[in-house]
Amino acid sequence: MALQQSIHAKQTATDTIAAIATPLNASGLGIVRLSGPACLGIMRQVFRPAGTEPHKKIRSHIATPGMIRTAHHVLDQAMALYMKAPKSFTGEDMVEFTTHGSPLVLKNILSLLIERGARIAEPGEFTKRAYLNGKMDLAQAEAVAELIRAKTDAAARTAVEQLTGNLSREIKILKNTLIEIKVQLEVRLDYPEEDIDAYHLDSVIQQCDALAHTLRNLITSSVRGYALSQGVRCAIIGKPNVGKSSLLNALLQTDRAIVTDEPGTTRDVIDAEFVLHDTVVRIVDTAGIRSHAFSRAEHLGIERSRKATHDADLILAVFDQSMPVTDDDRMVLNCVEQKPWIGVLNKSDTAHPVHAHELADLLSNASVVPISALTNDGIDRLREAIGQILTINLPPIESSVIITNVRHETVLKRALRSVERATQSARERKSEECIVFEINEALTAFDEITGATTNEDILERIFAEFCIGK
Repeated sequence: MALQQSIHAKQTATDTIAAIATPLNASGLGIVRLSGPACLGIMRQVFRPAGTEPHKKIRSHIATPGMIRTAHHVLDQAMALYMKAPKSFTGEDMVEFTTHGSPLVLKNILSLLIERGARIAEPGEFTKRAYLNGKMDLAQAEAVAELIRAKTDAAARTAVEQLTGNLSREIKILKNTLIEIKVQLEVRLDYPEEDIDAYHLDSVIQQCDALAHTLRNLITSSVRGYALSQGVRCAIIGKPNVGKSSLLNALLQTDRAIVTDEPGTTRDVIDAEFVLHDTVVRIVDTAGIRSHAFSRAEHLGIERSRKATHDADLILAVFDQSMPVTDDDRMVLNCVEQKPWIGVLNKSDTAHPVHAHELADLLSNASVVPISALTNDGIDRLREAIGQILTINLPPIESSVIITNVRHETVLKRALRSVERATQSARERKSEECIVFEINEALTAFDEITGATTNEDILERIFAEFCIGK
């Protein structure tokens, strides 16, 4: 591990931290965890194992039944697990108390641990300590948060692959390739008078080109990776009262949005989500779009709708088959821009033949799905149409590793630029120093992904996204 990591580890080594590791909801079981040098001492103060010789029975990695108690009364029955360093998640001494899942009991136990010398852990501090103590690299630590947030099987599988070192191994291979190229160049720098057959700029170019190809595939995988980790953003747009909120509720199979006969009921953006083909689809129900807004509030709602449409990956443009085509409908068409979109012909149960024909002419070049949000007729067909568009517009994965993290994509792009500049310098027969400089820049980028070199600001931003207790 880098020297900076060792310094950070020493700064936290004297603290013992505590946190509730499970959600604070009434449940069958809850977990409170400790990490740090005072773990065993605090455990002996608050936990009484079952039996006549209690403390002799506390052994590392063996669950011990007993009671957690203050000086005056028992807080709860518990199962205590002591894990002696370095064989623990954080690499430090750790204790985990499994108790009944009462939020009140869990809070009381945490308060007791704080009274006995622990401090409340910061968000992500357990995982941060695992990273600082060399139990995992930074990419693996970030995968912990992604696994916790995963909402689909595919997202969970991808996070587990990263947690078990899939990305880290790929970065190591790329890094070793660059180091080999660098060694070739530095031999030439150290012995300029020697005629070394192994040194060929053409070989350097070939190796850099192959490495750049791998980097591009990794970067391209981020499009699908973001769909896995963050979901696909789908905006529902249309003029007022065409049934956008009813469509949202039909897709979600719940009453998420307010549905009334009053035009303009939705004046803000409503966000919800459902899972389709192992992808989270984030549905955004927007305010009705008019060619002319009648109030400032409505105008602001329409502007937010335009922004939501601009930010969307997919658009559902909703039209009313029971009403004539209006300028508002034409304005809706102008909002779809160059995004993938589906024309949703709502109110098929009350469709007027003339108006339906007008819509067919207006949307002659579009993919359309007739539905009734009221009766749910056509909703399954619409879901399938959404799934087909997602399949078409998400690029195929050309890499065994999928990038799901914006930080990783940004750093990989920086590494790619350095490799491309190194390749160009080699083609132009520039000095070895120029090529080595760019290779060193790429190596630094790779180290930032795994955390071999990083700074405290980056660490704080990463671990601040975690929950307390993780």
